[in-house]
Amino acid sequence: MEQFQHPGPISKVYLRDNVIHGPIPDSIFQLLGLIQLSLANNNFSGNVQVEMLSELKNLTFIDLSYNALLSVTGKVTLPQLEYVCLSSCSITKVPIFLGTLSFIYLDLSNNTIFGRISQLQLGNCSNLSYLNLSHNLLTSVDYISSMANLLSLDLSSNLLRGQLVDLPTGVIFFSASNNDLTGVIPPSFCNGSRVQSLDLSHNGLSGNIPKCLAKSTADTEFLNLAMNNFHGSIESLMFPDQCGVTALMLNDNQFEGPLPSSLVNCRGLDILDVGNNRINDSFPNWLLKFQFLQVLILRFNQFHGPIGNSSTRFRSPWLRVLDLSHNQFSGILPASFFNNFEAMKSGYKVDVKLNYLHSFFWYILFNNFVFKRCRDPDGKGFIHFHMHRSFQ
Repeated sequence: MEQFQHPGPISKVYLRDNVIHGPIPDSIFQLLGLIQLSLANNNFSGNVQVEMLSELKNLTFIDLSYNALLSVTGKVTLPQLEYVCLSSCSITKVPIFLGTLSFIYLDLSNNTIFGRISQLQLGNCSNLSYLNLSHNLLTSVDYISSMANLLSLDLSSNLLRGQLVDLPTGVIFFSASNNDLTGVIPPSFCNGSRVQSLDLSHNGLSGNIPKCLAKSTADTEFLNLAMNNFHGSIESLMFPDQCGVTALMLNDNQFEGPLPSSLVNCRGLDILDVGNNRINDSFPNWLLKFQFLQVLILRFNQFHGPIGNSSTRFRSPWLRVLDLSHNQFSGILPASFFNNFEAMKSGYKVDVKLNYLHSFFWYILFNNFVFKRCRDPDGKGFIHFHMHRSFQ
């Protein structure tokens, strides 16, 4: 990239999402009126010495993310910086200059930072509202509970061990998925908390789900406790009348008993996955009356009995994935079961973004055989089935 020939009173430089390569031009650091600098998602290389930023007295925002060959070194006081984005820059340790900041937004995700991060390394965190340390090699992060203004905290995909720490009461988003955490969910996760998205999946957490966690779901929309060692009956969980949960993943644990009847209060539910547990219940016909339900997975449990009857009306026009395999369902499968599965019939015509899915091949699994959606030869998109085994 060429140098800025005649630097003028430029306050914002946005060069992100290009294929610019080579070192960052020195002339950028001579734009003394610069307030915001974004060079993310390019091929910049070399070393950015933070001393080069020291003359930019008005700079409050810097984004160098997704430049894999770029390194950041040096120690200088930059008290004016509030937004720092250094994701995917091959950083191996917390840059020293961050210890001088009192920032609002910090993203160090997708690097190779190893070990423990102390409060000293993160500087003054009293104003910090967004902190993303995901996809590193961290074993411990100190003083989380002291970050009084924190709203979003992502610690997923690290090497964190031990028990969950208490969260500041203002946190709205928290993820610690894909770590080695153990122990139980502390009461602080629901007492006075207003978490809207909580992801603790893929850990070694155990114990029962705190009843207060279900009661606090008036604010919670996304709750993922999958792939842990949780156990006990979930029947007693009391979801409030104004339950706001849209995605509930409890799969791959050791939960027992029937589904909680109060789950009927979560009328906006998009995703329910309780697969690979020990749940003993009849088929939850009431779930298929949820207007927005898209994924229902009950596989590998002890569900039993019939699935509706000839007069049962199911209203799930958005349903795309339904997995009832490896249970003890019996009786006939009523034709009315499929009449309103419009999303399955129309396939790609339904424009729904569903990150939970890993492919666009919609399928239904029932007790060791597969019903596959095929397009009708006349192009109307009706559902046809290939049966590998008869229904019990």
